[in-house]
Amino acid sequence: MGFVPGYVVSLILKQLRLLRVPKEAEVLGLDKVKVPAVAYPEILGEPARGPVTPAQ
Repeated sequence: MGFVPGYVVSLILKQLRLLRVPKEAEVLGLDKVKVPAVAYPEILGEPARGPVTPAQ
């Protein structure tokens, strides 16, 4: 797909309002919706866990 057809498709999706995330994800923040993890749990008072292994 080239630039022009891709641009046309994106314009159509924009007009149909299909390019935006759901309102709940917008309010919550995309990081919390896509990755349900805390970046620095020790700062927030949560106990730090040991290293994560593939078995966990």
